[in-house]
Amino acid sequence: MSNKDNFLGDISNLKGKIYKNISKDNEDLINFLDIFSQFSKNTNNIKEFIYSNEEISKNFFNLIKFKKNDLEDIYTILNYIKENSKKEDLEIYGKELDRGIYEVKWIIEEKKLYQSIFENFEDNILSKNSIINEEYKEEDFSQNQYLIKTFSNKLWKDINKETIINFLEGLDFYYLSNEAYFFIIPACIRYGIEKFENNEDLEYLLFFLSDRDRVKYANDKIKKLVVSYLELLKRLKFVVFGKEEEKCLEIWR
Repeated sequence: MSNKDNFLGDISNLKGKIYKNISKDNEDLINFLDIFSQFSKNTNNIKEFIYSNEEISKNFFNLIKFKKNDLEDIYTILNYIKENSKKEDLEIYGKELDRGIYEVKWIIEEKKLYQSIFENFEDNILSKNSIINEEYKEEDFSQNQYLIKTFSNKLWKDINKETIINFLEGLDFYYLSNEAYFFIIPACIRYGIEKFENNEDLEYLLFFLSDRDRVKYANDKIKKLVVSYLELLKRLKFVVFGKEEEKCLEIWR
């Protein structure tokens, strides 16, 4: 059941098999809940995990690839099992059930946040004269030209992942004007989510978002996006959300 294709081959049929007998004696129910067995007990079922906390199901990074509608069906099944299980049965499979409810709910919220980025941010473009911070226009000609070439006359959604990765690794954020900084944030968070779904980390994203001096110029839409993204990560039990992450979140609240 850890294989995606086997699991979603016919979810409506699976639902029927589970609903007919909500108990530990239903093999289909037990196999379904095995999807949410703890990762640390099933280390051969997932590639090396980039986070240190092992309170994660062995199929988290399979589930995160599913469409939101499929996840909502899974969430419905899990809650139905929860509501209709006997106490003695919950003692047997309750941990897997609770882990599944928690993770699937989180993934649904992540899908909604990802979609909201495309829905809430306009198709604006930056002119080449609006990209560089006035204080640095005379400082480094080659760097300025790189940033102008990289970000001018493009929609934020058309900036590719490699461009964002290279930009963040360059650590030259201070060259950007406030307008350019806020323009790039939706693209950065978009790729932060995509990298996370592949069990990877978008390096320097937190550092990029931690520019305290910029936040006071941000509009409510940008603030809401950044806060929603950071709060979503904070709620995920197996992600280390430390002092630097907390500090960044407080800056944007």
